[in-house]
Amino acid sequence: MGGIPAEALLSGQPKVSLPGPGRVRIEVELAGFSWRRLNEDRPIGILRKLLSDALGQPLQLELARREARTVVKGASIYDHPIVQLAQRETDARPMG
Repeated sequence: MGGIPAEALLSGQPKVSLPGPGRVRIEVELAGFSWRRLNEDRPIGILRKLLSDALGQPLQLELARREARTVVKGASIYDHPIVQLAQRETDARPMG
């Protein structure tokens, strides 16, 4: 799948929903680098074909990225929107 091991997709805690007939939506919590690798035409095409073959009908597949939920007790610098933006764009995670 475009160089992304299945473990990486599973680590993104995928949530599958069926928003309508013949439509599948997969939401994942992935870092930016992994998300960009998954959200390309080839990996999406492979996923669409596998799901279509398994269900016996053509599907419309939508991938969506969820923001990682960092649990921090009390007020923290990590809660600031600019810090969260920088973390998303650089795939950084708080240490400790």
